[in-house]
Amino acid sequence: MLRFIRYSDDIKEIFPELEVYCICVHGVKKNANFTTYINENIIAAKNNINYYNKESNIPSIINWRSAYRRVKTDPTKFRNAAESLLRKLRISGSLSQDLHPLVMLCNSFSAKYAIPIAVLDVDQINEYLEVRFAQGNEIYTDFSKSQFTLPKNEISFFDKNNIAHARKWSHKQNSISVIKEHTKKAVIIIESLTPLLNNNSSPSIIDDISSILSKEWPDSHSEFFRVV
Repeated sequence: MLRFIRYSDDIKEIFPELEVYCICVHGVKKNANFTTYINENIIAAKNNINYYNKESNIPSIINWRSAYRRVKTDPTKFRNAAESLLRKLRISGSLSQDLHPLVMLCNSFSAKYAIPIAVLDVDQINEYLEVRFAQGNEIYTDFSKSQFTLPKNEISFFDKNNIAHARKWSHKQNSISVIKEHTKKAVIIIESLTPLLNNNSSPSIIDDISSILSKEWPDSHSEFFRVV
């Protein structure tokens, strides 16, 4: 089970502007009526795309593309998760509707704010998550259940067992820690390369997500903390 999250010193040195906030959710359920909130976020995301003409012109996406280039990852070949969501929204007009409701909610917030938001099953993570460069012996499992060793120096979320929980940092999650019907505990990881905090105790995105979860899942409990 996940006990803590950290970023390696070299990641923090390369990206001193990085801000990471987490929400640990206890009491996750497979059913929820998040439709109203999701639709509102999608409208806001579409307005943002229209304003900038294309998702690649949104300032936060530009920042993430630059960050990928800093670690020698082609952002047009391996799109950040937020950019992929916005691109899908621009092309198809909607986001995937067949996912766990918590994932769909967080995807809509990711599209609205144009920043990556990961949602992982806490019980499928061994001890901790560390965002760092791969050493070349870590294992990634894709959604077809195929396993392979991550190449050296690729950034991912690694646990104590050297399991890689993502590809290319925030490009694609693995199949092990994805939120499933039986998930009871989840961690929401919000990463931003621009300040999210505006003289408040927590960013508005944290307040919004936490408020929705407490309203729709009154028996759940959420804990908020900042990582970097």
